[in-house]
Amino acid sequence: MPVTYKSFSNPDDINLKMASEHQTGQTQNGNPFRGMGKEELLRHSSKPLWVRLRMICVAIILIAWLALIITVVALIFAYPKCKDKDSRSWWQNDVMYRIHVRSFYDSNDDGIGDLKGVHQKLDYIKDMGAGAISLSPIYSMDATKDDLSVKDHKLIDPDFGTLQDLKDLIKAVHDKGMRIVLDFIPNHTSDKHPWFLGSMDAGNIQYKNYYVWSSQITNWNSVYGNSSWEMDSTRNEYYLHQFKTDQPDLNIRSAMVVNELKDIMEYLMVTENVDGLFMRNSGYLFEDYDMRNETVSNTAGVTEDKYDYYNHEYTYGLESNRLLMSMFREVADNTSSKFLMADRRGTTTEKIQYYGSFPGSGVHISLNPIGMAPCSGNCIKDYVMDWVDNFSNNKWPNWMTGGEDMSRFASRFPANFSRPFYMLSMLLPGTPIIYYGDEIGMTDLKATTEHVTTGLMQWENSTNAGWNCTNDCYNGVNSDFSTINVAAQMNKAGSLYEFIKGLSSLRTEDAFRYGEYHTAVTSNNIFSFVREFDGVTGYLVAINFGDNAETHDYTSSHGTIQSTATAVKTTGSDVGFSVDDDVETESLRLSPLQGIVVSWDFKAKEL
Repeated sequence: MPVTYKSFSNPDDINLKMASEHQTGQTQNGNPFRGMGKEELLRHSSKPLWVRLRMICVAIILIAWLALIITVVALIFAYPKCKDKDSRSWWQNDVMYRIHVRSFYDSNDDGIGDLKGVHQKLDYIKDMGAGAISLSPIYSMDATKDDLSVKDHKLIDPDFGTLQDLKDLIKAVHDKGMRIVLDFIPNHTSDKHPWFLGSMDAGNIQYKNYYVWSSQITNWNSVYGNSSWEMDSTRNEYYLHQFKTDQPDLNIRSAMVVNELKDIMEYLMVTENVDGLFMRNSGYLFEDYDMRNETVSNTAGVTEDKYDYYNHEYTYGLESNRLLMSMFREVADNTSSKFLMADRRGTTTEKIQYYGSFPGSGVHISLNPIGMAPCSGNCIKDYVMDWVDNFSNNKWPNWMTGGEDMSRFASRFPANFSRPFYMLSMLLPGTPIIYYGDEIGMTDLKATTEHVTTGLMQWENSTNAGWNCTNDCYNGVNSDFSTINVAAQMNKAGSLYEFIKGLSSLRTEDAFRYGEYHTAVTSNNIFSFVREFDGVTGYLVAINFGDNAETHDYTSSHGTIQSTATAVKTTGSDVGFSVDDDVETESLRLSPLQGIVVSWDFKAKEL
């Protein structure tokens, strides 16, 4: 049947009839609240049941919001934070290049390396990847021309140039974004120093106690053998010299001497604007106050006149030395936060004491010269972890592969050991310190028994390896300079120079500059580690220091290592990988003295 609609043309025709409240409350399927008026709703909503229900709902909502806020805050604190990329200083990031100035480069053909020579070779140093240079002593010295026989720390020896040459070098270094560190010798001076000339006169009140004088002597021996005491006929007393007889020891217990040393430091760091100082021979600064004789070491084959015949508990490494380093650090911190490093032979624990008991109470770097013999993976692990385990903000590791006081790296280790060890030392946390010439594989001089570690830098295959000496050259060169020279290795793929340059470039990546360190696979042959930083490429460095090939699954040693990684650098073509090759880290094989660096893209950590 069709539906019909009634139309209303006049609104007045519409007649709506509302049921009364009473009728509504008793009808509509028995629902007593349907169609309640405002007063009725307010009356029912005020009942205790509904009040409690509303309060419970509000409480649930508030608790839920509070829980959400707490969860968000907890997630913020729980999720790994990105590290501040500016938290490291230049001396932690830069490769340091140690230069024996006399042997480096001669700018005026007089046979002696000089400051202008260093200036002229800054581009070479920077190209290699070094960001800081450390210079041997350049100060006014006596006629012996021993670098440690200083007459005045505020004057430049004419052999090296002028004070203006130093100023020009410092400016050039800074213009290139580099840093410069000078040697500082606080233990002794030349016997021609004005202080010692004044101290020889016992009636000279100002300088009388600037040096260690005594009317009686002990059994202490000099580093060079025989007694470390020398009679001075002018004063009619003995003076102490732990090194050569013409290098008398300063009396560091004198406040006047310490103030003089502080003044020199401030002059070099403020007036000349050098970036840091290297405290040379810092272990000898203090001697036993009671002048006790040292005990016999019982070292086999050592005669009584030799330094090693005695233990040196009263003349080396005294606790007072560490306290003096703390005083020197205060001077450095008060001069625009300059840098200090010091040498101290002994165990790792003894060297680390120079860092101080808390941040800012010692030197920035206590030198760690590599003095061990070639050894296997576990041996390398013990050596590395001895330093890395002590790593903290005020105990920064360093890896010093050479210096004037030790045989050259290529003379201490087999040729095929160099690349694996440089790969290790350049990519570990810490500051690498490379001795001039080691980057091309120079060895100790073979034609002499003196100054064997300070042979002339071998620049090219020409007479005297590129030195045009009008007079006699300061030192000699080895016969291998025809192949072991800078010109032959620069820009030559596969050369040691280019290998070290590549490592210097790699360590500028964030993972190496700021990243975390984690030991990975270690064995009797293998030592490996991971360097990674939030949001950037991660790296695995794996090196076989042993005598046998080994295959390992590296992914099981650290959670972020990917099963397929990319080859970044190897110790040589014999490793079997080229740059950008895929490397299966679940079954990576390395033969003896082979090393590889592989990388993978960052993956966010799961909570």
